[in-house]
Amino acid sequence: LLMVMALLSKFPIAAVVSIIAAALSTMVYFIPIQDFLKTVITLLIPSLTTLAYMGIVGGSAVAYIVNYLMLAITASYFNRKIIRAYATVFSLISWICLFINPLFIDYSETPMTTGATKIIIFIAESAALYYAVRQGEKALEDTQKALAQVESNTRMAEEIAEELNSAIVKGTGVVQEQIDEAGNVKGSVAKLLGISTDTMEDVMSVKEKIDDATESLKQNYELAESLEKGFENMAVSVQKGNEGAQEVRKSMVY
Repeated sequence: LLMVMALLSKFPIAAVVSIIAAALSTMVYFIPIQDFLKTVITLLIPSLTTLAYMGIVGGSAVAYIVNYLMLAITASYFNRKIIRAYATVFSLISWICLFINPLFIDYSETPMTTGATKIIIFIAESAALYYAVRQGEKALEDTQKALAQVESNTRMAEEIAEELNSAIVKGTGVVQEQIDEAGNVKGSVAKLLGISTDTMEDVMSVKEKIDDATESLKQNYELAESLEKGFENMAVSVQKGNEGAQEVRKSMVY
């Protein structure tokens, strides 16, 4: 903007001032200072150059209007502190220049009245922009709070999901342990059944042996009875033999 003013200027001194101001704006941009100060100074340099330009050329009807454009540029930063600092400093300098020489502000038949009107319009527009940006910042803060709340809720949901996942994993582990225990119990039952089967087989074997022994005892008992009857018959036969012998002896005696 300053370079354009320099090219369009009919006065060499004004063109030189504009070029110097353009160079200063570029230098300020690279100076390592706070962004707030850097921005305000960068905005003030073109505005102060317009006042210097009007003072050099002896007044201008449209040069001051450039500052309305600079005011609009401040709104692009969306920072009410920048708007307030820029508007306050330039308004005070504009009033001072108006009282020193109205031609710094306006070139007309009534430069004092017209110049004051331009400054008042500048202040009114600054106030309007300041209010609009403040409302915008408030809406932005509300939005950021809402986003922060959403992020907080998201983190909370993630934590709940992690806890739920941990609970599921833990529950799965418990179920697996129960399955393993059930498998162990199943194995133990199968083993116990095997032992019981072996025991039953042993019992059956013992029973068979007992049955065999019982059968042997029964046979022995029957043999014993047979022997006893045999002994009884033998005794009877012996007794009868003895009686026959006695009878034979008696017969021989007589």
